Amino acid sequence: MGALEDVAAHVNAACTLADNVVCKVQSVALSKLLTASNNNWNWACCNNFLEVLAVVSLKNLAAHLSDDAGCEPGQAGVFGGSFWQYEFNTDKSTPDPDYRVRVNCHAIPQIWQYEALAFKPGLVMRWYRDGFCQAEKAEAKERGIDVYDVMNEHAAEIPAGSHGMLCCFSDVMNYIHWIHASPTFTNFELDPERFNKYTFYRAILENTALLVRGHIELVKEATGNEPSELIFAGGASKCSLWAQIVADVTGKNVRIPEVKEATALGAAVLAGYGVGIYPSIAEGAKRVVKWDKTFSPNPDNKAVYDQLYVQWKDVYKSQLELAEEDKVKSMWRAPGL
Repeated sequence: MGALEDVAAHVNAACTLADNVVCKVQSVALSKLLTASNNNWNWACCNNFLEVLAVVSLKNLAAHLSDDAGCEPGQAGVFGGSFWQYEFNTDKSTPDPDYRVRVNCHAIPQIWQYEALAFKPGLVMRWYRDGFCQAEKAEAKERGIDVYDVMNEHAAEIPAGSHGMLCCFSDVMNYIHWIHASPTFTNFELDPERFNKYTFYRAILENTALLVRGHIELVKEATGNEPSELIFAGGASKCSLWAQIVADVTGKNVRIPEVKEATALGAAVLAGYGVGIYPSIAEGAKRVVKWDKTFSPNPDNKAVYDQLYVQWKDVYKSQLELAEEDKVKSMWRAPGL
């Protein structure tokens, strides 16, 4: 088996995570692509697929926004998993003059993506779940639901802003000086009624949404533009409470696709285009992407988060200074800093 076969096999595996109908179509296409004799490639079939293989091999980045609302300049998406990415489409490849964010190629020619990365939001959630929510795990098992659903039910009862409580984990991206503050919870009181474990949990959700807002503003500083709405995909988009908080913090409508695994579905679309099933990437995405929900910002919550955002930036700056002075341990820092 050659290297190209290995890459194609990964694409095929990714397709199994996407819509069943789409997977069936792409599997047929890939089986044709992999027609070989004596372990030699059918190069006539491969020629049209080389571009797709190159794109998918680049950490599936371009696949993130291969959908009908992510193929045009000025559109953006948030992809939530262990790390969170904010991707903004632009028709200009000019890099950020301060080198704070990355600029990557889109799968579509003459479109580029500004990428801002948040470190470890999903891992913070897992740490909190496993460290403090054993009772919720037991309840979830008894009810036959996900433990995060139990946690979200309780967190939804906490008011927007978590009674003024703040936490610090990942910083807004700064590619040229990548260092984060020490993990911190602050501005809470010794009041178990208001500041219980669900308040802390909601503060984590809100902290990540504040990061998204910071990344929108960061990319706007570099490009002069911001999106009118957000696509929200990845595992985190399964959480309706988190999606609503992102909408409230950013003040933008948040659209959730039916297929949450955007990378896998994007790879399937690229594969279909590469073997000629779709006339273009945008057309392929238009055929397969369906929308699940749209969350609109709550004006009252937005006002609360506007104030919290300013406060969070000030607190993070102070916490980051402590980490840079080695007075506390940074959550993560780039080698050499």
